[in-house]
Amino acid sequence: MQYKVTEKYARGEAKAIASFQRFEDAKVFVQAKLHHDLNFNNPVTYAINDGVDDLESHDPIGSGAQGSASGSGQGSQGQGTGQRAALTPFATVLRPTGMPLSTPRNEDDQEK
Repeated sequence: MQYKVTEKYARGEAKAIASFQRFEDAKVFVQAKLHHDLNFNNPVTYAINDGVDDLESHDPIGSGAQGSASGSGQGSQGQGTGQRAALTPFATVLRPTGMPLSTPRNEDDQEK
């Protein structure tokens, strides 16, 4: 039987990248690609299919393999891909142009 491995990025269509005669060879290939993509933070989903049905789907964020019976979509419970604002301990205030960064101190105020 012919097993095809497809890759799908977050925004794009799935495209076939390899085909194998044995299912075990396809799994080894996908595991090697996942390990490589994990090192480079590439969010690629790999699927092994037999021409008609998806047998397994592998994503770098999840635990690995997902069977076709459980479905490959995570819905709203999956991790979001949006950017988040990080809080910093530094005070950052927008200032109008021309305003000095710090106010000059009077020598009279320091003596009090």
